[in-house]
Amino acid sequence: MLPPQLRQMTFAVSDMRAILAPGYRRPMDTNAHEPAIRVSMLPRDTNGHGTIFGGVILSHIDLASAVEARKTAPHRFVTKAFREVEFHSPVFVGDIVNFYTETLKVGRTS
Repeated sequence: MLPPQLRQMTFAVSDMRAILAPGYRRPMDTNAHEPAIRVSMLPRDTNGHGTIFGGVILSHIDLASAVEARKTAPHRFVTKAFREVEFHSPVFVGDIVNFYTETLKVGRTS
């Protein structure tokens, strides 16, 4: 296992359904070569078990989705719902977390 400062986690944010396990290789497509955001996990984000709070990860998912939404239109956006988030493995202090996004549908109302 790599030391925490070298580990890198990859999370899929495109449809808000899952946070994927470390080592997952997201299929590359022309729109997703770079993550929407890349975040280093800090000690202030830990819980009593020494791992990162799930709520911190959800907050970053929300921020990544806002970055993606701004690519579509320069408006204000609100998160309507997270249908499902599944945590497969813990995130540790020092991990670099990539949040990839993709617009699946553009609607007219919330």
